[in-house]
Amino acid sequence: MEKEIANLLKTKHFEMISELWGGKIDQPIDEVENLVYNVKCNGRNEILRLTHSSHRSEDDVIAELDWVNYLAEHGVKVSVPIHSRNGRLTEIITVNSSYFIACVFERAPGDFIKSDSTEWNTDFFQSWGRTIGRMHALAKTYNPEHLKKKRFEWIMAEILVKAKKFVPLSEMQILQELEQVLQNISSWPKSPDSYGLVHNDLNPSNFFVHNGEITVFDFDDCCYTWFIWDIAETLPFYSQKLANDDWEETIQEFFYHFMVGYTKENQFNAFFLKYLPDCLRFLNLSSVVFSFEIDEANRKRYNQWFEQVLAVYKNGHNLYTFDFYMFYKAHFQEFIDV
Repeated sequence: MEKEIANLLKTKHFEMISELWGGKIDQPIDEVENLVYNVKCNGRNEILRLTHSSHRSEDDVIAELDWVNYLAEHGVKVSVPIHSRNGRLTEIITVNSSYFIACVFERAPGDFIKSDSTEWNTDFFQSWGRTIGRMHALAKTYNPEHLKKKRFEWIMAEILVKAKKFVPLSEMQILQELEQVLQNISSWPKSPDSYGLVHNDLNPSNFFVHNGEITVFDFDDCCYTWFIWDIAETLPFYSQKLANDDWEETIQEFFYHFMVGYTKENQFNAFFLKYLPDCLRFLNLSSVVFSFEIDEANRKRYNQWFEQVLAVYKNGHNLYTFDFYMFYKAHFQEFIDV
């Protein structure tokens, strides 16, 4: 989030939000695309998120929260929104000629998982796969017709606008590569079994783990796109383990157990695994653009990650050459190819 937008909020606005939820707001814990705070409501630690109207409209956020509640109602562990004292899931905080959308969410139990922890194991990979598989299965039955506005279609093309705005002239080859990847993506076939409403950012920074169970949060980027996109987001793309000589064994173990979990919840068309390299290339390119877009303070905060992103951009990645399609075909009787 641009600093001048964050600076629009004054003490009176936070006091208004505190009164709406009866909470005490702490210092921000994230301020990249939204402002996110710890907040204590009725003796419980919860999460406050403030979204500026330049990023999302209130109808966008209402559609997001409707999807989150639908998942919760059908057995997916998610961080659900909490009603304000007005009985609303969203409250508008008007600031000059714009506004912020305030939401409060239940804090997920547990904490982030790290790839060097004992919990990072095959049971966890299967649990992660089951969570996403269940969400994709529910996307096939979810109907947002009762809403004024449904969530937007795949957001990938928006990255070109950002690239033209933030990428320096000396790096304009990034635009050419983005346009080529986006052209490839645009030609992918769509069907209810391959395309629907997905989280679109379900990496370990967007869920907590407690006693082996995953609770998902941060649906701000949820949109209609291909299910394979969510699978690409899970791959430990920037893990040092995939730069070692035994990288192929590492990805085979992860992917096999992830898909064991996934296929227990959702019928999968393995044809789309052929598109994973394009997904991964786009994810890298969009992260490069993000590294130019983000403000100086957050660039320092994420500096190590940005170095990895740029290294992959310049040198490529082992996963670009891994044949996920043939691996899945060789290991899963549930193989479906259309």
